[in-house]
Amino acid sequence: MTGVEASNNYTAYAAQLAKYPYLLYSWNLPSPVPSDLLLPFAEFIAKYDLQDVAYSLFQDGEGFDNFLNELTINIFKLVDESFLDAAAPGGSIVPPNHDNGAIYTQAAAQLGSDVLLSSTVVDAQRPSNGSSGVSLVVQTPSGKKLIQASKLLISIPPLLDNSKRFLKSLIASCPIQTPNDNACYRKVH
Repeated sequence: MTGVEASNNYTAYAAQLAKYPYLLYSWNLPSPVPSDLLLPFAEFIAKYDLQDVAYSLFQDGEGFDNFLNELTINIFKLVDESFLDAAAPGGSIVPPNHDNGAIYTQAAAQLGSDVLLSSTVVDAQRPSNGSSGVSLVVQTPSGKKLIQASKLLISIPPLLDNSKRFLKSLIASCPIQTPNDNACYRKVH
């Protein structure tokens, strides 16, 4: 590989991403899943000659410890169309005061005592009788807390290791580890 220069020109990446518009809003994938989405991202970069933008994508894809080995679909879900719009000239990823934490501070102020900082979900249960809702057990600095909610919004990278922390009962019955395998993985994601 010669002649590669780091670039913030996402045009070629955006063209590939545009082939899968449903990824912006959903994990509801067609069957069969397009094979490019299941490639390790290093192979996808090579296949579509995206070496020049690979470093910028790595920087933008914070949260993945082995970025090049991630499935392409996971990178597409993280560095998506809305991210590229914000990264474009005139867009803004960073607030004018450069305080990325401000949004979290404001959200915490709105939520008040309902915010649990330095906490980890240690167990989750859905009702076995088919009714809606979810119960979570959260380890907080002051001990365990039970949370009962009608809905659960999960905003973590969609990786099986992250899911294991709070979907133990579902994953325990799921013998697979990748989206290639079967419907059990899709239940988790």
